[in-house]
Amino acid sequence: MSGHPHLKSLRCLILGIDSISVIFVALVINFALAWEITPVAADSQIYLPAASEILWQNLIGGSGADAFNCVRITSDGGCIAAGYTHSFDGDIVGNHGKTDALVVKFDSSGNIQWKKCYGGSEDDIANAIERTSDGGYVFAGSTDSYDGDVSNHRGANDFWVVKLSSGGAIQWNVCLGGAGEDMAASIQEVASGGYIVAGTGNSFDTDIKSALGGTDAIVFRLSPTGAILWQKNFGTSGDDMANCIRQTSDYGFVFVGKSSSVCSPASPTAGLGDLLIVRLATDGSQIWQRNYGGVGEDTGWCVRQTGDGGFIIAGSTDSDEGDLASAGHRSGNDAWIVKTDSMGLLQWQKTYGGLHDDAAYAVRLTADGSYALAGESASFDDDASNPRFRSDAWLCKITGDGTSQWHKCFGGRFNDIAQDMEVLPDGSWIFVGKGSALGGGDILQGHAGGDAWIAHIKPNSTK
Repeated sequence: MSGHPHLKSLRCLILGIDSISVIFVALVINFALAWEITPVAADSQIYLPAASEILWQNLIGGSGADAFNCVRITSDGGCIAAGYTHSFDGDIVGNHGKTDALVVKFDSSGNIQWKKCYGGSEDDIANAIERTSDGGYVFAGSTDSYDGDVSNHRGANDFWVVKLSSGGAIQWNVCLGGAGEDMAASIQEVASGGYIVAGTGNSFDTDIKSALGGTDAIVFRLSPTGAILWQKNFGTSGDDMANCIRQTSDYGFVFVGKSSSVCSPASPTAGLGDLLIVRLATDGSQIWQRNYGGVGEDTGWCVRQTGDGGFIIAGSTDSDEGDLASAGHRSGNDAWIVKTDSMGLLQWQKTYGGLHDDAAYAVRLTADGSYALAGESASFDDDASNPRFRSDAWLCKITGDGTSQWHKCFGGRFNDIAQDMEVLPDGSWIFVGKGSALGGGDILQGHAGGDAWIAHIKPNSTK
């Protein structure tokens, strides 16, 4: 093992200094070498840490800030990940401007099949990506560009929906919104064709027909070619947001997010914001809405419908009263899982974490009736097992009633995050997010600004 170049330079500093300094520098070198991981192949950027639960991982980026926000399994056994890049060097080729949406297709072994940047001269981000029935993909995010790949920009920041071929070529793109700040967070192809898109915005013109005040949760129903079929705003005079939307078994929709509005006397919010869940009919009309939380900030990040017709929600909370009085809140922000029935009524809720800040950003149903969670943890105790340094990517598996089966932290020397995840048929997991710039721990040294990170971990991990 030849060692990293910066370690070789560090050894040169020993010459000409006193013995105490020699001992000190030697200790620094030994500490640094302890975190070295040998790459399998420098040209592939796939690394297999020895004696690790990581089957493979891939870091993609350059000298700027880069991250993945979403991942989906593809029909060929590989996966596709979407996020953003602020880099113009390293692994990044073709950045159009300040920040571009980044989409990368991987095979089942983590090799890159294709990698593309999308955007214009300003800031463009992909927050969600999905497979489409024609074998291609669609991603949703935001843009404030007026050029490059962006068509018919509305103003300030827009929802941006881009349809891709199987090879990543743009087939069409649409901007949705108005003169204000609007951002799409979630998209799904619906059973009857077309797409449902949800996000947050404060526009009151152009494509936004019923602004309610502050920022609203916004939902668009689009045709297969991106034309608007209907659009709805949800909230009141305060700030409301939609983070995830899914089609339900009766072909309606459900979304989760956060509300700092008093939506109704029957479902009042409290504090800095409550977790919001809203059930919609096929035409976008509201069937019901529920708010859960306490006096702190409580947010729903992801929702999936369960086999009993209810819903499982991944979120975060820093409340320990109100609806959280019996949830076992630790300290700071906790990861928060909420299970409701088909009407959105609370069946159970639990918090996970330790003495520092923790959050759950993704939840998936597993074949054995359990739930898989992904997020981040800055804790060194309780539900944060084997922490690395600052904030780590955090994975957890819980039973159908919320009992923790196992939990793991993955990361390096600085802040790492698991933003999204998928469970494969063999029980293994793939997660994506942002990896430490300086590597260490589970991560080989990446690029200067932190990298878009994808990792495949072994099935049946244990605590």
